[in-house]
Amino acid sequence: MTPSMPGQQQAPMQAAEYRSSSSLATIVAVLLGIVAIVGIAFIIVLYLHYSFISFNTQEHIETGQTVFLGGAVDTEARQWVGNLAFGIKLLTGVLLLSVTVTGVVFLLWLYRVYSNLPAIDGQPRKFALFWTIVAWLIPLVNLVLPMFIVLEVWQRSYQPEKETRSRKPPNAMIFWWWGLLILSELFFMGGASLRMLNRFREHGDRLRLLRFDWMSITSMIIMLFAIILMAGIMTRISSDQDTKMANKSKA
Repeated sequence: MTPSMPGQQQAPMQAAEYRSSSSLATIVAVLLGIVAIVGIAFIIVLYLHYSFISFNTQEHIETGQTVFLGGAVDTEARQWVGNLAFGIKLLTGVLLLSVTVTGVVFLLWLYRVYSNLPAIDGQPRKFALFWTIVAWLIPLVNLVLPMFIVLEVWQRSYQPEKETRSRKPPNAMIFWWWGLLILSELFFMGGASLRMLNRFREHGDRLRLLRFDWMSITSMIIMLFAIILMAGIMTRISSDQDTKMANKSKA
């Protein structure tokens, strides 16, 4: 701070600006719902693909003489495999698009709630604002730093005066959400790697296809639980910040 000259009155410190994040939180919650719907459809198609492959040997698939669900003989195996594979590719693209759009709006929300912290409690932020965006883009750093940023927002935004709440924020909710998010991503990347190793052959290696299916199904199920926690965390943070600012203005 520049020292004031003798006889010169020092200018008051500018108050930190506060902007409500409730609208952004609602938009992200809706987008998360869309991601969840696409994820459920993805799980169904993957399960059908898994069931088809698991009921048939590699020889059955390649010759077109296959035993499908319920033990019925199906002579159109190639068409079934092709349709299911197309469905998986299509839903993968839709899922990646919906996740990308949701991620962009989520980062806007995170930037806003993190920028609100000094206005809420008058204390400086632990990290510069740009880390709310950059932290997700740097390998290895994105495994830890985004969680600490969200955790700081969670702790400093927490409103213990509300009924049925403890005085300390339940940090385990953040840890569970982040752990599920990382675990889902690991399973998804593992399944995608198996799919790439299979080189998208017409029939493919049966065991790799089975592993791809169950790893992707597991990833989607874990992601659904992470989505539920994420929506709850965002809604609570935005609500608590608005409540704290409302109480502050009344004081």
